[in-house]
Amino acid sequence: MAYTRFHDTQIATALCITQYRFLQRNLGLTAREPDLYISCPYSDWFLSVSEYATAQKVKLEFMYYVNRPDIVEALKSNPIAHFDAESFISGSNYNLIQSRQTVFKSIKRLADIENDLGSIRQLIGQSVHTLQDFYSHTNWVEMGYQTINSRVGEDSYLGLPVNMPQIDACRACSKSEMSPGEQAEMNRIKSSTYNNILLGLIDFSFDNVYVCRNNIIVNNFLTSGYYSTESSVAPKPKGKCSHGGGTDKTDATCAPGGISKDADTFIFAPHYYLHAAAANLSVQATIRYFEDLRQSIGDEKLFGYIIGMSKYTSLAFVVDTSTSMQTSITATRLYVKQLLDNAPNDALIYVTLFADSGVSYVKQFNDKPEVMAYLYSFTPSGTDYKPEQVYNAILRTAKQVPPETNIYVFTGKRNSEVEEKNDEFKGFRRLARATNGIFIVPRDSELSELGKMSGYGSWETIMIVEDFNVGCGNNVWNWTLPVIN
Repeated sequence: MAYTRFHDTQIATALCITQYRFLQRNLGLTAREPDLYISCPYSDWFLSVSEYATAQKVKLEFMYYVNRPDIVEALKSNPIAHFDAESFISGSNYNLIQSRQTVFKSIKRLADIENDLGSIRQLIGQSVHTLQDFYSHTNWVEMGYQTINSRVGEDSYLGLPVNMPQIDACRACSKSEMSPGEQAEMNRIKSSTYNNILLGLIDFSFDNVYVCRNNIIVNNFLTSGYYSTESSVAPKPKGKCSHGGGTDKTDATCAPGGISKDADTFIFAPHYYLHAAAANLSVQATIRYFEDLRQSIGDEKLFGYIIGMSKYTSLAFVVDTSTSMQTSITATRLYVKQLLDNAPNDALIYVTLFADSGVSYVKQFNDKPEVMAYLYSFTPSGTDYKPEQVYNAILRTAKQVPPETNIYVFTGKRNSEVEEKNDEFKGFRRLARATNGIFIVPRDSELSELGKMSGYGSWETIMIVEDFNVGCGNNVWNWTLPVIN
């Protein structure tokens, strides 16, 4: 069964995929990319009701703004906003280029736009409407193109010349071109009182309904249809194409019919059978628009705000639960609490436990007290860990956490082992230096102060090795390891 994919549906599915890719880049989302036109699976992606609500709100904003050119009279009757009227194609493209530049210029710094995100989304929505209309209103699809035109809205030359004024673009369509099935559908719709009442509200006439096939007669030139609501600006010349459909009252003596692919029903779109192809290209072009916007901004966090996402802070803790941590675990818990106290409330937190017997699964939290409750839920026991277990724990954690996450590793050693096992940390020292990071061996009096340090850039490796005596011959070792994109 076919369905009409209107502008709001097209931008909603493009936004969903854009949001998914944002979360994949910044949070390591592993779910499969959503298919086109499904309900966006926000509930599978988010940890809180507020995040879900924000994404839904922003989606509804974009869905409203992308429809404005069909609602606001000044835009509705302007062919430049819709890639309508062959002679206005270049104007539509120029206007789209200008509007994109306006959007990019409007986005400066986060502080400047926090209270103006609505107007930025409105500019984006209206620009995207015009972009999408290129595929449903021009003959790009009819010429056999199965990929988007990357020049639209970016280059003054669209890759093909626009048809010349003196050359006819369309032949006349005939009512007899309807297939028996289409004619039966036409009769069914006409016979419905309910349908007639609804269609009458939009000044619809069955006299204007045609199914047109192969009615475009110009080759290797771009053309688009003329629409009656725009006739004061762009009256239809003889031999040019109409937009078409029951609401289009362009002169029926001048090549009646049309080339619109706006809907999957012929009562609104003479080329309804190409609607799915046009809509799919529109979605791909919209995804590209969002990606171009992201790259032009060059600020992932700011882009996230615009599309209803946030780039979160994430922390991971890998904790040794073996008997060597019995007198060190209190210091470890206090240190973790210090770090959490200085982390944002929406931080994502991961905890992995390990011992001689193996490595636990990586547990994810978004509530700080739950993290501390989890760390207080066990008592160190068993034999001392085997060196390879800490590496296994780090590897398992690194595979699950988002990019740029700092992984804090806590493990205990006996003093007599410190010098013997010192070589174990050479690899971590090299990693710190190779990534422009720093290597710190704090005194025990500096431990609490390190927990307050939150100003490091995400690009740095902050390598902290703590060798401090906590009594009874135990030392705590800790280092921070980044996950690089």
